[in-house]
This record gives sequence, C-alpha cells and structure tokens, in this order.
Amino acid sequence: MANIDLLNPKQANRLEEIIEALRFLGFDHSHLGIRSSSVHIEQHCGRVDFWLDGDEFVANGSLKSDGAGVWWLRRGGNPLMHIA
Repeated sequence: MANIDLLNPKQANRLEEIIEALRFLGFDHSHLGIRSSSVHIEQHCGRVDFWLDGDEFVANGSLKSDGAGVWWLRRGGNPLMHIA
C-alpha cells in the first residue's frame, strides 16, 4: 500500500482523478483509489513521484505541491526476464 501521508490534499485529489480515469485500462480493481496496493509514491525534490501497476500498462507521473504535474502510460513488457 502506498504511503499516502506523503501526499498533500491537492496531490491526493489529483492522483485520485488520475486513478479514476485509468480504471477502464485495468487499474485499481479494488476501487480503493490512492489506498490501492497498485499505487506507489515517493517524495522527490519538493514533489511526489508515483507509479501505478495495471494489467497491461504502467502509469508514471510527478505532481508538484499544487497538484499540477505530468503523467504517462507505458505498456508493460514481458514479465519474464531472459538471461543469455
């Protein structure tokens, strides 16, 4: 579970909006929002960086203290690592 204590109210609201928008892509099956086990949060240079694990995609982003920021999706790769 994400450490939501790292989020201020504006960041928490914005991240909740992002999670809600991504639900149709397989994010947040439990409908717990920022309390979901698929949410990961770290503080970094006055902002919070986050990533969300979905079925086929991973969402990454960064939010400033006012909740503004960027986020993007990338398709998850093959879950198996091959070592030659």
